[in-house]
Amino acid sequence: MTTMPEPTVFLVDDDPTVRTSLGWLLEAAGYTVVACATGEELLTAMARDAHGCVLLDCQLPGVSGLELIRRHAGKEIEVPIVVLTSQADVRVAVQAMREGAKDFLPKPAHPGHLLDVVERAVKGDAATWWARRERDDLNRRLSTLTAREREVLEQLMKGFTNRDAGLALGISPRTIEVHRSNIMEKMMADSMVDLACRLARYALAA
Repeated sequence: MTTMPEPTVFLVDDDPTVRTSLGWLLEAAGYTVVACATGEELLTAMARDAHGCVLLDCQLPGVSGLELIRRHAGKEIEVPIVVLTSQADVRVAVQAMREGAKDFLPKPAHPGHLLDVVERAVKGDAATWWARRERDDLNRRLSTLTAREREVLEQLMKGFTNRDAGLALGISPRTIEVHRSNIMEKMMADSMVDLACRLARYALAA
């Protein structure tokens, strides 16, 4: 049975002193910490099924923190992003939130405040981790369907009967039924209504 991994805090800052001091603080609070100096390192280090959050400095060499959020938040980076920014740069914090960051912290952050924000982000991620797993599993199962099965599924999700789907695709209702049975088995669905609802929940197309 799949179990949720222990939460990891991905700490991204090009200042080794910051990485060390915040790393000690977070580890003392019981978190696993993965420290990265650049956004590129973060993308390499983060597993697809990661659980936790990202503490991200906006002033990074190469791809900036804002650009990283803009390109990858909700895609390669699915855990909550907490932006670390200077107290004077409110504009950057606001822009980061618009681009997909969940929260922000001024630098230097008060240790207690930082831990509170991290805890809130990690708890929020735990609530959505299973949904991400279900979506990924649905995508994987969709990829196992043949081209014809995808065509049949598309017709059935429109509410077509086997007869109407067969007419649309130029095949017999019996052949549609065979494909339908294969689709249900591969997608591990109890009914077409159940499958259509699950796909719609994650905006996945047949």
